[in-house]
Amino acid sequence: MAGTHSGAGRITTMRMRPLTLSERAAGATSIAFRHLLDGQVGDVRAGPSGVTLAGYVDEILRSGWPAMRHLDGAALERQLDGYLELIVQRDVEETGHRVRRPASLRNWLRAYAAASATSASWEQIRNAASAGRAEPPARSTVTQYTDARTVLPILDPVEAWSPSHNMLARVAAHPKHHLADQALAARLLGQTRRNLLAGGAGPVPMPRPGSLLGSLFESLVVLCVRTLRPRGTHLPPAHGRRPPRG
Repeated sequence: MAGTHSGAGRITTMRMRPLTLSERAAGATSIAFRHLLDGQVGDVRAGPSGVTLAGYVDEILRSGWPAMRHLDGAALERQLDGYLELIVQRDVEETGHRVRRPASLRNWLRAYAAASATSASWEQIRNAASAGRAEPPARSTVTQYTDARTVLPILDPVEAWSPSHNMLARVAAHPKHHLADQALAARLLGQTRRNLLAGGAGPVPMPRPGSLLGSLFESLVVLCVRTLRPRGTHLPPAHGRRPPRG
């Protein structure tokens, strides 16, 4: 609105993320994140956890949005579907970007969900979104989708880390892809508790070093670390590759 103060110098913005595991009371906290940063914890395996693998899967599927925590089953699925539909039908256009083909945006979101916790290239995601179709979404359209902060705020990527002193190499590196809430990723991919525990790769082909559950769990960890970091603490961006398991 013309004549309205922008708030610059008076108002600051803050990224609001879903609840962390400790905020959900999913299990007792045995190691403080601050102690990890201070080097007071030599081995993270020294911190026991009562949360089982199935328990982590339940937290991934249940969502961290407070308004959805009391839902389950078909009620939760409808809420997640409605959330995603509002993003496609209304939220993107409110940023000034017209969605000419809603189905194309839904397919792209599905492909992005499949790329969770990977550093897949935008072209790989674009091609995955067009599986079974003659042509992938236009590059100009995908560029709009990847403007995570202004067009699709449910995207919450981690900037790529590169030890190179070559600034161009850093700029060209792909980020680690994450959705703000892992339940959205699981819903986009039609994943159930049984499917995830079975260790499947998911319905959308995407190169990854492990299972889809491993990627969604990594996204959950990233959510917790980003939300719980002490004030004033700088965390380096995540590396483009996940350490080998085992």
